[in-house]
This record gives sequence, C-alpha cells and structure tokens, in this order.
Amino acid sequence: MLAHSPPFPIIIDHFLTDNDDHMTTNDVEGIILALGHRDRVRRIRFQAPFAMMEKVIAPIDGEFPMLEYLCIAPMHDMNVLFPNTFQAPQLRHLILVNFTYPIGSSLLSAAMGLVGLALIHIPPSTYFQPHELLHRLSLMPQLEILWIGFDPSDSRNHADLDVTHMHNATHISLPNLRFFRFRGLNAYLEALLSRITAPHLEVVQVALWEQRTYSVPCLLQFMSTSEDLRLGSAILSFNGGGAKLSGYPNETARSVFDMQVEVGPGHKVSIAAQILNGLNPLLSSVMYLTLDYNDYRWSPELQDEDAPTNWRVILRSFNNVKNLLVGEGVIGKLSRSLQSDDAESPNDLLPELKELAYCPTNDNADAFTGFIDARQNAGRPVTLVHLKDAITTPF
Repeated sequence: MLAHSPPFPIIIDHFLTDNDDHMTTNDVEGIILALGHRDRVRRIRFQAPFAMMEKVIAPIDGEFPMLEYLCIAPMHDMNVLFPNTFQAPQLRHLILVNFTYPIGSSLLSAAMGLVGLALIHIPPSTYFQPHELLHRLSLMPQLEILWIGFDPSDSRNHADLDVTHMHNATHISLPNLRFFRFRGLNAYLEALLSRITAPHLEVVQVALWEQRTYSVPCLLQFMSTSEDLRLGSAILSFNGGGAKLSGYPNETARSVFDMQVEVGPGHKVSIAAQILNGLNPLLSSVMYLTLDYNDYRWSPELQDEDAPTNWRVILRSFNNVKNLLVGEGVIGKLSRSLQSDDAESPNDLLPELKELAYCPTNDNADAFTGFIDARQNAGRPVTLVHLKDAITTPF
C-alpha cells in the first residue's frame, strides 16, 4: 500500500504504556516497512520491549531527509547503538529515554539544528562529564528545550564527577533556550550551568538527589540573567519524598520555576533552608507565599524538621512577602519560629507582611496571636485571616 500511495509524509507512532507492553510481529513489520521510505518519514515515535526495539532500530540507517522528530523510549536500558550511517539534516526534536548511547555518537553529532533535546533517565553506562555535554550543546545554537535526567539507581559515576575539566570548558550562549529541566546531582548541575548563558529562559525545572550539602550559585546566576524569568508568587511544600518549591510570575499563571529535592525522612526543612538561602536574591521578588507540610511521620532523628532556626532561614529568604498562606501541617512549626528569641524579634522576619491566612482548629486557634500582637505594638500591623477550608498543595 505504501509503495502505491501518494507521497504524503509518513508518521510512525507506536508508544506502549505500562499497562500495554505488547508489540506484535505485524507491528514490527509495519514499522520496518514504513522506515524503508526514508524520503517520506517526518516523525518517529515509539516505545517497545528490548527484543522488538532492536529490530526496529537497525533500519534507521542512511539519510532521512524529511525527519523532524525522533523519540525512542525502550522499556528497559538498552545497549543498542544507532547505525553510524544515520543522518537527519532536518531533525529538530530528539528525545531518548532510558537509552544507552555515547555522548559522541553519530546521532548527536548530526543533530546540530535541534530545537528540542531530551536525554531522559540516562543509564550509568552512558554517563558523560559536564564538559562533554557542553561541547555538544555548543553546536546547537537554535536549542529552545533542554532536558537532562540521569538514572538515580546508580550514582557511582556521579561520585567520580570530574570538574577539573570545567576550567577549560567553553562558555556557551544558548540565546533561544526557553525551557530547561534537570535531574541529578547538585554538583553536576552547578558544573553545567557555570558555563551556560540563556538570556531568554522562561521555565526552569530542577530535581536534585539527596546529599549532605547543597550549593546553588550557578543556578542563581543562570536564572538571574534571564530577562523573562521573574517570580511574584511561590509555594513551598514538604512531604515524605522531600521538599518542593514552585514559583509563579503571579497568582494565576503557570509555574515557571520548580525545584524539588528528593530527600528521605529527616532534614527536609534544613536542606530547604540551605538551598533557599542561596537563592535569596531570586526569591526577593516573591510577594505571595504558601507554606505546606504533609509529612506527619515523626521520629527522634526528625527533630530538625521542627527547629525554629531552619524555618527562620526559610522566612528570611522571602523577605518581601506581603501575603502568607499557611497550611495545617506548618501552623505549629511556623508559630514557634515567629516567637521572639534572644537573637531575633518577630519584626525582623517578613518585614513587609500585611496578611497571614490559615485554617484554625481548636488546637491552633491562637497560634499566631503573639506574633500579631507584637507586630501591632511595633506599628507594623498584620491582618490575620481565618480560612474556612484547609489549603492543599498538589505535591
């Protein structure tokens, strides 16, 4: 049928889900037949088990003059490489999920005109250093979307992260980059961003693995130099999986900054305080803040979650907030943090605050009375708003 059909563009789309991992022989034969018409294939998108994927990768050789979109997502880590003869001069979007490939493969070498690049769930066998990735990105000046995500199941290669090469790494500019997403180690992110300028960033999404200390000066610089990335509203939430900060241009817009730290029980608040303190200049524009805490497990090693010192560091990171919305799980922790101590008074925290809202219960109806009275006496009144329904956050 294909041999006698009009020369319309061919789209190959066979994406299995977790509930449907069945791929028939007829499916494979059909894909191979369609791939034979290289001059007509415009879009390739498929996910399949290893045995089937191996069969459909082999025909992706030679030149595909019309191919603009390529997405391949094996259902398990693969060791199959693309044929060295593969060429796609018009390729604009490349998405590889859970796929083993060297950073210097012919697939990436031929992708200089990319608009979107996503290397997702990169397995340990394909690990590459930041300076190697930077070299490839320097050949993609049209890039608008960049998504880099490593497989967290094996961090041994990340433990050997070699940043000595970064001193000689080329500083690159990605003038068209709008969307950046990363998942991996803090050190890798910082090394990568230390050499990238993206003046027109619109969305940044970061997920960091658990470690002892965090440093984010390069992330701050990367975001601060953007002319199009400004935060006016933020939600900071905690649950059993860690901490997440979502930032918005205003109260009604979609998030433009999402940062999640994947942390087990304990130390979520202290880690959040550490990171937010480093992002203070970026967060100083936030005027509307929501705090929520949905992890109700407790054990002796979780005492830092209730330490007022950590919560005060967090509050100082949002020093221009005017409206604060407090979730039920944060009420007790926050009220203790807002009480006077020898080093700091309530007037030093959230100096611009005008309104504090929460849903009172019989146990916490007077939680913020002392803070409200202290601010009133200081001539810097804060309006207390009692909500009818408790707030909920999606994290």
